[in-house]
Amino acid sequence: MISNNTKIILTLFAYLPLFAVIAIRNLNFLHDIFLNYINIDVPMIRLFIAVIVSFICLYYLFKHLVERILDRIDSQAPREIEVKIKSEKNTEMLGFLLTYIVPFCITFENGLYDFFAFCLLFTLILYVYIKTSLFCINPLLNYSFDYNIYEIEMHNVDGFMLTTRKHRNVSKSVKIYKITDNLWKEK
Repeated sequence: MISNNTKIILTLFAYLPLFAVIAIRNLNFLHDIFLNYINIDVPMIRLFIAVIVSFICLYYLFKHLVERILDRIDSQAPREIEVKIKSEKNTEMLGFLLTYIVPFCITFENGLYDFFAFCLLFTLILYVYIKTSLFCINPLLNYSFDYNIYEIEMHNVDGFMLTTRKHRNVSKSVKIYKITDNLWKEK
């Protein structure tokens, strides 16, 4: 079983591109914060480059953390279980990618009020992700690590399976690791 901290890391990894786009869309807001609250006049091009470099560094930091999480899961002894693969869930990621359109509607025109409202909304979303298995529907898991997600049934219980393999909708015996009560990872 993975901890809530691990779920937070996986969720933040999923939303990192969203934060990058929001930051770029709101460079004027960031510039005003530096100018009005920190008393530093940063040229916009430097601020833009700093935002891009920061998010590239964050991407590799989170990618490294996720690799460590996956390695820790792989260090457990797998169980061989008969599972019925019901459907591929990679298409769920397309719906997730639509959330990346949201930043084009978000601007912090009211300054810190909009920023704090956005932080409150994201905290609520983070809470929902941690309490459910939504953190595994993460496009960056697919793009960075080639993981596919499948809806499975085993012992009359529904769940999800992360795997780097492609499967058809059949019953088969697979070696898997338990991540959460309804999330498994194939060896």
